[in-house]
Amino acid sequence: MRTSRQALSDAEITRRAAVNPQYLQRHRDLKAEAETVRAHLAQDGARVAAAATARKEAALEVENRMLLEQNAAL
Repeated sequence: MRTSRQALSDAEITRRAAVNPQYLQRHRDLKAEAETVRAHLAQDGARVAAAATARKEAALEVENRMLLEQNAAL
């Protein structure tokens, strides 16, 4: 994505990574990172802000999932 300056679709990312097509749906933090890169490539301010928000929400979801697992272990 960054070297060719070409935005890749989610399908292309999962194909190149040789993972299940649903991988990005289950790993929203990675999906948010891909959207951030797409936004920077597009140089679109609104899209960059939306991608940053999505990235923050994805990180909070991951943290929440970890805390729920720790809570269940207690």
